[in-house]
Amino acid sequence: MKPNSFAQKLKVMPLIYHLRGLLWFVLLLGTAALILPVLHLPLIFLIRPFSRAAWTSISSAILWSWLNFFVYAFESLNGVSFVVTGDKLPMNEFAISMLNHPSQADWLYFFSFTNRVSSTGSTKIVMKELLRKALGFGWAIEWGEYIFLDRDWEGDKGNLVARCRDYLASPQNLNVMLFPEGTNIRPFSYEKSVAFAKENKLPVFKNLLLPRLKAFNTLLEELRPRLNAIYDLTIAHEEGEPVPDVSMLWTALCGYYPRKVRMHVRRFPISEVPVDEEQISNWCYKIYEDKDRLLDDYKQNHEFPKGTITWEPPRYGLFCFSLWIFILFALIYGILTIPWLIYWEIFGWSFFIATSISPQIRYWFGLVVHLPKSSKTKK
Repeated sequence: MKPNSFAQKLKVMPLIYHLRGLLWFVLLLGTAALILPVLHLPLIFLIRPFSRAAWTSISSAILWSWLNFFVYAFESLNGVSFVVTGDKLPMNEFAISMLNHPSQADWLYFFSFTNRVSSTGSTKIVMKELLRKALGFGWAIEWGEYIFLDRDWEGDKGNLVARCRDYLASPQNLNVMLFPEGTNIRPFSYEKSVAFAKENKLPVFKNLLLPRLKAFNTLLEELRPRLNAIYDLTIAHEEGEPVPDVSMLWTALCGYYPRKVRMHVRRFPISEVPVDEEQISNWCYKIYEDKDRLLDDYKQNHEFPKGTITWEPPRYGLFCFSLWIFILFALIYGILTIPWLIYWEIFGWSFFIATSISPQIRYWFGLVVHLPKSSKTKK
């Protein structure tokens, strides 16, 4: 009998999986929560107010090295392997990536993808507001100028547009990823999606949720002047592999990830993407119909169409892993031996916790351009 609950699946998992997952989580939390205040905080106060370009370049370099550490540690410690098929992609294009969302760990695999085809430092992701508050990691990606949506379209759209305009001014070519489905697929979310699709006479999919297109349409409209292509990424986990169905925190602590991941890539030049909003919606629904058929075929054949992309080990992974481990242990030694460094860490933690809690502080520092309705002063 197959284990069907999270607790049952944990019991049959080898102990080494749990130990690897715990080690990866400790390294992730330690590097983000301890090192970020030391490296990032001086930049926020000394460089960001005076030169946004210099801030972007330096913070992107720090984020690039940390995310390469992140990818190498995630793949190596958790034993994750990939098979990638589909279109060969040019390096360092300005692109929007659309990814289906079968598990809560899918954004982790996207970092592995961008490590091979662009730069992790130039990766941006449209994420749920909840992830912004994650200790250490949330601080890093918020100040890395990712986009967070709070299911309030009035505020979300203003922040999305403002962030896109920052992206247009970036000296880098960026890869901006979103999950058009909005959440990972589960029985209750699938039933809700099917009911909405039928009520509004929209396509019903067997393996996907109906894509929500407001954010995608806004991204496309705002970023089109610099876009080279749209990437359609279809991800699947080999049959029998665990698919996370609980919170990301528990999956990280337990080392509970799909370890054999397949991804199929399709590249659409921006010249082939419609301009009219209704045509864009129809185009997206057609993309999702193709994805649905692709996943149907995968269930039968256990592979995507041929044309395998060479999937090299993480670029610069060992170097960045060694660098951040060295910095981590040097910082721990410094905290134990240099008194003022402890106070700097406390100040840094206080600052980042305050920005994660207070919309008003994020507004002052330009992390959002619209405050939530509940935070606005009533006249």
